[in-house]
Amino acid sequence: MIWINQLFFRQAVFLIFLLFLGFLSAQDITLNYKTQFNQSATGVYHQLQMADNWSEWKFIGQEKAVIDDEEDNAVILRTSGKKRNFYKKATSVYYQENLFGRLIDVYDQPFFDWQLQAKQDTINGFACQWATTHFRGRDYEACFSWEIPVSEGPWKFQGLPGLIVQVKSLDHYVQYTLVQIEPNANQDWVESAAKYADQNFREFGEFEELFIRVWDRRISQLRAENIDNQGSEHLRIETIEVIYPALSTGLGVEL
Repeated sequence: MIWINQLFFRQAVFLIFLLFLGFLSAQDITLNYKTQFNQSATGVYHQLQMADNWSEWKFIGQEKAVIDDEEDNAVILRTSGKKRNFYKKATSVYYQENLFGRLIDVYDQPFFDWQLQAKQDTINGFACQWATTHFRGRDYEACFSWEIPVSEGPWKFQGLPGLIVQVKSLDHYVQYTLVQIEPNANQDWVESAAKYADQNFREFGEFEELFIRVWDRRISQLRAENIDNQGSEHLRIETIEVIYPALSTGLGVEL
């Protein structure tokens, strides 16, 4: 394993790049990202594997468990996305969503309208250029490296002329940062990805509608249980994609 951080010299990064140039050209590498929510110093770690035009995004560990929290009389629910199928091929994404314990297979073709910026930076030893976009309720800026000519990135992010080294929402809700790069030693998952993609999926738009219906039912149930204190409590959920704005902004919805 080769760990990349700000303490490494620039020359070492070039050596790493040259060492893995063969893997990069074949899109045959493994990348680890640190995922942080709400500017927390700790985070969870996800792995992006690439091989045979497929990529797999998966949870690999966490520094500290993300737990439910209470503030301003609002219940905040956070999802980690771990232990679920999540595969990408070109602009298509095949993955599972967990909706109240029910795993739902979703097919998505996310579109990122990237706007390249003149601003440049160095993150974990990689010279990169910033770009911005708006995606499903949040504004983002991403720093991509021309040194790694792979149009890939963490989670659903992709579509830039180089690997996304860091991407963060401007409201500070989520940030992904590349921390590790290594050759892809295990490609058994590629067959699993192809088999998984060959089944029935809900389009993302269908999942959005289901998400809202299910949460509307849940809100009605909670309001019925909370009839003596109606309006004195709120429910708010946090998801990367803002599917139900009233439930994900401010204090959320009144119960």
